[in-house]
Amino acid sequence: FRSSPNQNAYNAIPSPDRTKVAFVQTGWGRPGGSGGFGRSNLRSYVTVADKHGNLLTEKPLADAFLAGWTPDGEALVCYRDWRFFLVSLEGTKSQAGQIPDQESRPERVQYHPATRRFLWLERDYGEGVVRTDDGKVLARHKNVLWPSYFALSNDGKWLAAVSRKHLVVLDLVAKKWSDLGPVTIHPHRDWDYIKPSWNPWFDDSTRLAFVSEGAVVVATPDGKQKRTLCRLPAHGGLATSSPDGKQVAYVTFGERPREGR
Repeated sequence: FRSSPNQNAYNAIPSPDRTKVAFVQTGWGRPGGSGGFGRSNLRSYVTVADKHGNLLTEKPLADAFLAGWTPDGEALVCYRDWRFFLVSLEGTKSQAGQIPDQESRPERVQYHPATRRFLWLERDYGEGVVRTDDGKVLARHKNVLWPSYFALSNDGKWLAAVSRKHLVVLDLVAKKWSDLGPVTIHPHRDWDYIKPSWNPWFDDSTRLAFVSEGAVVVATPDGKQKRTLCRLPAHGGLATSSPDGKQVAYVTFGERPREGR
């Protein structure tokens, strides 16, 4: 897929069977926006292509941000402006809902396949709360602040989140948190503006890959086993594993060269 000069794309996520790629087309001039360059004017069109780059739909499936695929590859997990839903590759929406209005209203969601529930992180009297769309509180953490990045493991047993610049992991069965140490997801503080996804999990859910204090680290969810793979020569982040778990990719960042005037 090639974007046009007036259209950019980001957040490419392969389907579970690796035959398709979902991504978000973006740019300015979103219909219904207030005009100008506020976020209400930011386009976010969820689109799917095959592995060769051929678009599989004539028009975008949703005006939303993309959280990922359902495990069966039949639908995409989408959200924007406190709304959330699943959308099939035919464009049919299901399980649509809305995050309740509150002072610390989050926007990001994840979808738990075993319970068929959306969940999010919110703040409640100074604590971070993991809540599902039926109002149930799964866990609390005094240092997980809103807003926070978070990601479910593929098996739905673990939830990774960021707490005061540390990576913490919740065992959703034992309701126990583990602190895996400092983490850098992306060095730019405004990276979250267009809601790209973050997924540190290996496909088998037994390990996570992340950048910590200038190094690429792989650890078990409980933090008892940690291994430093390499040191980075520059600011880095967005570590992620290959599908077979044998390699880890990451990104380094630096200033873009500019010609002097």
